[in-house]
Amino acid sequence: MRDIIILDTSIFIKENFLHGNKIKGLLNLSKKGEIDLYITEITYQEILANFAKSIGLALSEKRKFEKDHKVLRNNDSFDTFFSKFEKNELIESFKKEIDELINESIIKKIPYTSLNIGNVFKKYFNTVPPFSNGSKKAEFPDAFSIELIKKYF
Repeated sequence: MRDIIILDTSIFIKENFLHGNKIKGLLNLSKKGEIDLYITEITYQEILANFAKSIGLALSEKRKFEKDHKVLRNNDSFDTFFSKFEKNELIESFKKEIDELINESIIKKIPYTSLNIGNVFKKYFNTVPPFSNGSKKAEFPDAFSIELIKKYF
């Protein structure tokens, strides 16, 4: 039996989504059939939302850099950097890339199912993991993902 690894949004963020060495290593092991990688539908949506947010910030910083360092336009080797990038095209390209990994079963997606939400709220009100004294609102996706995982397996 292969090891099952369930990925959370945080690894994608830490690994520059699909381009860090650790995530590439996991994807390669999955391609070889040595492990099974899973994400929940909730995680999938979080990954897309975080990517869109990161792209927006990056493009904003890029525009600021272009304005502050426009002198670099005098050197042809910077032409590619000063090219225009469309946010929606970048987001769609990333979505296509991650969807391809899912379609090829390199990453398996655990779908939404009906859950007993009482379990999640019981943990919320009793401050049981994944809930802590911190930002409980941000922990809800994790709580529902955990319930999906428990039901799936």
